[in-house]
Amino acid sequence: MASVYIQMGHCFRATGATGTGGEQELNKAVAARAARLLRNDGHTVSVRKADESVFKTDVFVAIHGDGSENASAAGASVGYQDDNGRKIAAQWKRAYQRMGWPTGFRSDNYTEALGQYYGVSRARTAGTTYAFVIECGFLTNAVDGAELRSGKGRTRAAKAIARAVERVLGEGEGGGGEGQRGTKIAASPTAKKAQAHAWADSRGCAPVFHEIIDAGWSHAKAIGIDPAVFVAQAAKETGFGRFGGVLDASFHNSCGLKTREGGDDSDPRAHKRFPSWSAGTEAHCAHLALYAGKLSAEEAGKHGDPRNFPFIAGKAKTVEKLGGAWAPSPDYGKSLLRDFLKPLIAHE
Repeated sequence: MASVYIQMGHCFRATGATGTGGEQELNKAVAARAARLLRNDGHTVSVRKADESVFKTDVFVAIHGDGSENASAAGASVGYQDDNGRKIAAQWKRAYQRMGWPTGFRSDNYTEALGQYYGVSRARTAGTTYAFVIECGFLTNAVDGAELRSGKGRTRAAKAIARAVERVLGEGEGGGGEGQRGTKIAASPTAKKAQAHAWADSRGCAPVFHEIIDAGWSHAKAIGIDPAVFVAQAAKETGFGRFGGVLDASFHNSCGLKTREGGDDSDPRAHKRFPSWSAGTEAHCAHLALYAGKLSAEEAGKHGDPRNFPFIAGKAKTVEKLGGAWAPSPDYGKSLLRDFLKPLIAHE
């Protein structure tokens, strides 16, 4: 687990550089949300005011909101001073955009103040590995400002910080890091269980889908995959618990898993019937973890996966790669991400 220093830009200053109107409130709110997410993932987090001393941690991030006399100025931006800073800033931008940030980005280090930000300089001097500053968008712009004053917009910025930390540190020194494109399956939670329930309700789910969420959430976390990915796939495969295809709820099968022998997609007998939602969702999570390379075939079998074939181990480490692997359609993973996972993560 990592140590993370979060600096609330301009916060608690009454004179001098106090920030754009509403910026201190924004920065405090995003910092509080990011700290909660990171602590839930097991990281050690220090949230500090703008003028407090900076000390060595694994990650330093300063949170800001931009402003301009030109009301049309828009877009988020990042600042950094070395290659490690560039890497984590790129991950924040990627996550921020995927979660729905609407107005794009300005060039990295687009102002001297951003590129030479004092907090980043002090963090690097202290020995911090990854140091960067974010400008979440322009509070003076109608579109950006509306996003940044909303709970949804502030949560998006915070989640992008947590995702960036997970991306650069979760891969390890020899891992994929920035070069590993896509949305990892074996990852810490990108949503809360209550959020998943609320999203399912907003999509008109059947009551049984709440049972599926409750049964599988803890299995996903215990096995080491993002439970939001499990919920998103269960929603796609079961029609939010409405089923209506070859299977019905009596199968307790949340993803259409077949028996060891398999068979035709239209044959109910080719599909595994589980004794409970706990058993069915555990097997579902294990099968996902096998594709992601989180479990070996033997380990997946111990979790009840009936199709724990060694040749699929590590075949799809990201949601996008499930296309052509979990399902024949090359667009399966993209659809899962676009139509299910991203809306779940963005749901308030």
